[in-house]
Amino acid sequence: MTLQKDYPEIWKAIENQKIPRKEIDQVLLNFILKLCREIKEGSRDELDIGDAFGMGIQNAETAGYKLSPKVEEFLLELGDYKSDPSETGKYDLSDNLANVESRAKSLLQGIGDKEE
Repeated sequence: MTLQKDYPEIWKAIENQKIPRKEIDQVLLNFILKLCREIKEGSRDELDIGDAFGMGIQNAETAGYKLSPKVEEFLLELGDYKSDPSETGKYDLSDNLANVESRAKSLLQGIGDKEE
């Protein structure tokens, strides 16, 4: 399973810089919410939430997008979602789907507040 095959439209839109720069944070947060829905529906594994890191950090930043600091930090955290405590030195109790979804919605709301 690869992001390019699973989500070709968003992957290519980012790669080809078809998404306006001011909308990239919103697009990535909506992608996270889509992952959450798919996980709840059972079509994806919960650990696939880390795919948000790949889409945002590996793809968007490589394509030249500049993410807001809060969205970038969130994506970096998702890259370590449910990491083995022996590797990270700690188990993050916030590593659950409800918290991910809540944080994504909160950040998305913050973007909407700024645009008004």
